[in-house]
Amino acid sequence: MDARVGLRHLVPSASTWVEVPHTRAARERAADQMRQLPPGAPVVLADRRFGSRRRSRELARLAAVEVDRELLAIPSIDAPDFVVDDDPLVVAGFWRGFVTVPPGAASTAPVLTLAIRVVEAFRAWSVVCLVVPGRYTVGRRAG
Repeated sequence: MDARVGLRHLVPSASTWVEVPHTRAARERAADQMRQLPPGAPVVLADRRFGSRRRSRELARLAAVEVDRELLAIPSIDAPDFVVDDDPLVVAGFWRGFVTVPPGAASTAPVLTLAIRVVEAFRAWSVVCLVVPGRYTVGRRAG
């Protein structure tokens, strides 16, 4: 299923979807194209790589897109099983309710269990928000 279909209740239906480019030059070209959109046009920036928060916010700034919300796509933007707001309290609830060692991960189970417990013990929700690579940045063209 296309991720756009799954997100139809979270983003405006007429949104222009832009995958955040890998290079700064390509992001500047994408920003130029988005600045051609009419004021108020809904935009969704999708980024699949680590560091997505910084890149997505940079592209939104360059394109004059006012950010309404940022969503984390877990495990990826291509096929998210979960989409949660990039908010430490929301991530904490998700972490406590859904994060577990996946079945069949016997060889990595001790490391994953330790990581889950460390995040919980230190309440490192902001760090989780930073390291989840998949992100949708939802906004509208300023004007």
